[in-house]
Amino acid sequence: MWVPLLGAKRELKPFRHCVDSSFYPKSVSRRVLTWLADEVNWRYGRTAFYEQFAIPLMDVEIPKDLLPAFSQRSLGLLRRQVENHFQTALEPNVDIAALKFVQGHGIGVHTDFGEEPESHRVVVQLNRGRIASQGGELVFLRTRRETDVDLIFSQAHNLAIAFEIGPNSYHALSEVESGECYMVVYSFRPLPKRA
Repeated sequence: MWVPLLGAKRELKPFRHCVDSSFYPKSVSRRVLTWLADEVNWRYGRTAFYEQFAIPLMDVEIPKDLLPAFSQRSLGLLRRQVENHFQTALEPNVDIAALKFVQGHGIGVHTDFGEEPESHRVVVQLNRGRIASQGGELVFLRTRRETDVDLIFSQAHNLAIAFEIGPNSYHALSEVESGECYMVVYSFRPLPKRA
């Protein structure tokens, strides 16, 4: 049985996060990538802050063979793993979006804090053999300055990075120089505290 983030390594700097080198089962990761690369009708989005293609997965028909990977059972397992890693309680609802980046696309330095009521995020990278010189790397920073880089994550296929959203959770996606890269992003909200 698939248990996401089961082998994830926890880190505290530059902010709390954990990394799982094999998020989906191998055959599922390949199928998700094929679906995103060949079958999805993407929506283009651009602001001063980012440029990307995106789709909320609640707005598309997920192929039958991928339904188990995005089922309520699978999302519940993932939510419990995030809760365990970060010692927190999260709402049962999970927002899932797929992102596609091509040459010239990227995301500027930001924290996601306060923009939405989200508290945790899991980013799963899916690609076909990307290397650093192609750009599109997820970057964690110590401050808002683009030069204050702390971590650059390899673009290994099926690599997942889970992190806590806070006022200092500075991250970005470096500009894509060539090719395409894909991500599935799971976003979680905190369980409201009882009065």
